Amino acid sequence: MVSMAMQDDLRCATSRPGPWGRGIPLEESQASRRQSGAGHPPTRTQDMNKRAKVALVASIALLGAVLSFWATWQIFSRAYVGLVIASGLGTWFTRGSKTRKIHLLAMYAFQMVLLGFVLIFLYLLFHEGGHTLGAMCFGHYDFARSDFWGLHGSPHSGFKWDASTKPWQMAIESIGGPALPTLIGWALFLVWRSRLGKRMRESRPFVNLCFSAIVAISVFPFVAVAGCLLGVIHDADWNYFIRNVPDPWGLAKILPWGILLANAYILWRLAPELRKAQRGLRTAMETSLRRSGGIE
Repeated sequence: MVSMAMQDDLRCATSRPGPWGRGIPLEESQASRRQSGAGHPPTRTQDMNKRAKVALVASIALLGAVLSFWATWQIFSRAYVGLVIASGLGTWFTRGSKTRKIHLLAMYAFQMVLLGFVLIFLYLLFHEGGHTLGAMCFGHYDFARSDFWGLHGSPHSGFKWDASTKPWQMAIESIGGPALPTLIGWALFLVWRSRLGKRMRESRPFVNLCFSAIVAISVFPFVAVAGCLLGVIHDADWNYFIRNVPDPWGLAKILPWGILLANAYILWRLAPELRKAQRGLRTAMETSLRRSGGIE
């Protein structure tokens, strides 16, 4: 017979290390692994952890994309113009296609790309126009140095600041960029909520999408001010404003939070309407395909 000591040695030889260094027999290890669910689909907690990691990676990628957008404006703007032209040509060349679905998809893509181009164009016009209005009030605007849409660099408005420029004037000229789009967005939102705006939105899904998107793009970029207030991001306009505004009570850092709440409310109201407009466009495309026999 095998002695007890030899049996213990044999158990250790056919075991794997346990969590505290104690040997666990392979048979018990395999049995416990089967009982713990090895080979089965991941649990809900594991799935949530995986989704959280994916969301974190996606957030980092989005942040990198935003930073790259500002750092490589020339590449982005020219590539986007090329995309608009390419999608327009795709719509033109597929107009006589035997498969109507291809033409409708090309037309839908062109509409979305063109809408994005219009939104970027309008926001830059509002933002740089705000700087320009502030500078023109004090005679500091320099047209030769201005480039609203970044044709020769990054988008900017030209100032002529000298020793006679007052700090409060610099503050107004700096905050004019973020302030004017927000004020325009608020005015458009009042029209959007009115009876006239409702009739416009209900006329066609694409009109609804364009109107709602223009209001959204006017108020959404002000969200970046929250990052400046929290010290997460750097913005030259906001830094110039804080540095030069006479603010003994700290209102310059309190009022923006109220503006952010107002803008968040507007975006909350716009989100369902944007989804509704997207569904309306998709439904219209499917209806057109059914009428033409493109789908069953």
